[in-house]
Amino acid sequence: MCKLYKLYFLLFFSSAYAACNKLPGTMICENGIEPAINANGNVILKHVHVTGDTTVKGQLFVENSKLLKLEIFGFLQAQNTTFLGPVTIWSNQAKITGGSAKNIRISGNSAGQTSLILAGDLTVNGDISFSGDAGVVLVDNQVHLMGKVIGGVVKKTGG
Repeated sequence: MCKLYKLYFLLFFSSAYAACNKLPGTMICENGIEPAINANGNVILKHVHVTGDTTVKGQLFVENSKLLKLEIFGFLQAQNTTFLGPVTIWSNQAKITGGSAKNIRISGNSAGQTSLILAGDLTVNGDISFSGDAGVVLVDNQVHLMGKVIGGVVKKTGG
C-alpha cells in the first residue's frame, strides 16, 4: 500500500512540471508548469505556465501559455497567450495573436522601423510604449487596446 501512495505522489506532483527538452540552440517546453525560464537561442512554449521570470535571448514562439514576466532580446511570436505581468521586447518586430497582456515595452534598434503586430481576440489592458524612434502598432478589428500607445502610432489592418 505504501508503494501505491509513493507512485501516486510521484505521478501527481511530477506531472505538473513542463517537459522541457534542451537541444543545442533550442529549448522546447510543453504541457505543464515551469518556475522560470532563462534561455538562449530558439525557445518554443506550448501549454506552459511560467510562474516566474522568462528571459530569452533569441527567438520565442509561445502558444496557449501563461507567462508572469517576459523579457525577450529578439523576435517574439505569441498565440493565445496570457501575459500576466510586464512584457519587454528588445527587437524591431514582434507579433501577438489572441490572449491578453498588460504593459508592453518595445525597444528597437536603428536598423528600421519598430513594429508590434497585434491580431485576433487580444486585449492589452495597459500601455504600449516604444523607446527610441517612433514605432507602429498594427492592429486588426478584433484587438482591444485599453491603454495608451506612447512613442508610436496605431494603424488598423484589414483583418
